[in-house]
Amino acid sequence: MSVSPCGRWLACGGAGPNGNSYVFDVENACRPGFRPLPGLELLGQSGEACAVDWGFGQLATCADDGVVRIWRPDLEQRQLCEGQPEECRWDWSWAI
Repeated sequence: MSVSPCGRWLACGGAGPNGNSYVFDVENACRPGFRPLPGLELLGQSGEACAVDWGFGQLATCADDGVVRIWRPDLEQRQLCEGQPEECRWDWSWAI
């Protein structure tokens, strides 16, 4: 698990064959009446996602498949990638 530097996001790795990681919005977790929202599932790795860490507004995940993925919450980049998927295939960032 890892908490973002701003304290709003909690990331954790997932176990099992799919290796997915999860991000949770915990900004209001201590407020009375807080109702947790479902986490955002980050898809794409194989095996257990054994490490997650934040840095420079990004999240890095590493899984048993030996691949480190960098996830960026960039809505403009997402929209560009959806509009031009072939040209932007290396620029894709997480889905918000």
